[in-house]
Amino acid sequence: VKHSLPYLKRQLEILNPKVIMPLGGTAWKAVREIFKLALPEKITDVVNLLDAENVSKDETIIIPNFHPASHVPPKIQFEVWDKFKRFAEIAELADKIDP
Repeated sequence: VKHSLPYLKRQLEILNPKVIMPLGGTAWKAVREIFKLALPEKITDVVNLLDAENVSKDETIIIPNFHPASHVPPKIQFEVWDKFKRFAEIAELADKIDP
């Protein structure tokens, strides 16, 4: 991941996404570093801290989430899927605001 981080950073600069959902710890660490977010490094800690909130950085909304294949209890799996629904809603709203 360390070697591919500059490429990911450049891709994000080019694409300038409105919404990002890093899935799992590895993706979260990369997004956290690229956006210089002062939040916990562990995905479990950041998801618990934010609960149902999003992170906004510049013009990008970031929704940290567990990887869907991770081994988490069923209750948390429902929360994971709720975040996917929220991601879709936010992305659709963002498109309407700034196509």
